[in-house]
Amino acid sequence: HLVSVPDDAVAGTVSIFLSKTGKLTVSDLELKKLDKTDSFKILVDEMGARYSFFDHKGINWERLSGKYRDRADRAESPEAFAEVVANMLAELEDVHTWAQLQNGERVTKFSSGHTPNYDFEFVTDNLTRYREIDNAGGVGVTEDGYGYINVLTLNNREAMRNLIRASERLYDAPGIIVDLRRNNGGSEGLAAELCSHFVEKETVYAKSIYRNGPNSNDFSEPQSRSIVPSSGKRYSGPIVCLIGPGCVSSGEAFAMMMKNSPNATVIGQPTRGMSGNPTIVQLPNGVSVGFSTWMSLTVDEDPIEGTGVQPDMEVEHQGEGDITFEKALELLAEAG
Repeated sequence: HLVSVPDDAVAGTVSIFLSKTGKLTVSDLELKKLDKTDSFKILVDEMGARYSFFDHKGINWERLSGKYRDRADRAESPEAFAEVVANMLAELEDVHTWAQLQNGERVTKFSSGHTPNYDFEFVTDNLTRYREIDNAGGVGVTEDGYGYINVLTLNNREAMRNLIRASERLYDAPGIIVDLRRNNGGSEGLAAELCSHFVEKETVYAKSIYRNGPNSNDFSEPQSRSIVPSSGKRYSGPIVCLIGPGCVSSGEAFAMMMKNSPNATVIGQPTRGMSGNPTIVQLPNGVSVGFSTWMSLTVDEDPIEGTGVQPDMEVEHQGEGDITFEKALELLAEAG
């Protein structure tokens, strides 16, 4: 771990917190003063020990980082260094990697494109009413009386709780559509808060493994992630959840929650397949770098990286309108 201290510091105290009393020990503790010129080596070592997708993507980290070492070492400013690092990270094709300057500006060179499988204007035209809830999404009612919950982002706790409160007014509907096709991620915990209203018992929805050794295939044992039922109002009627490649990161965890909710059917197209649970390393030259540290797995322990969460029923998006939304209405009519 790296710690920044003032240049004029002459003494300090190191405190180490062990979270499992009696089970963890500390050995080989070493304090070493680092120079700005060590930044690239530190980054390569940190990612070499902790980045999660080298083996999964068939990437030789030593070879890849070696391509950029000279350019990084010759960089005359943090901005120039961040440019070099961003180009290197782009070769990982991972949206959860980035370089960041001290002013908060992120430097990235990779973007993951996708073809949307929705027509939101068509959807809202087929709702008798639709109300946006802050920046979290919105709720509405279809012409047949089914509830519609659009979840756009998981980045704001208060906004999500407002969306949850608005959603509760739909719980008398004969069916509900949950639309995740434009969900850009955020907090997995906020997704669980909404999904807790759709389960009657604690439900495992995914697993995860973390890098925990020097080799690229050294991982922890799978850890289960689960939803606990809400103590408040819950909905037990039929749900159809809409997904597609616009659903990414923690939105994909949301999709896995819905796949494992007993009264939900997930339809559409696979999600983006990019969920990295990133950590950040601060380098001596002032640049910070974020990178993925886990692999998100289905309940059956299949990685979703690169493949996404698979729908229960695939619907090809083609022609005018929104065939996925229309299919959801058909399924709810059949269930009712």
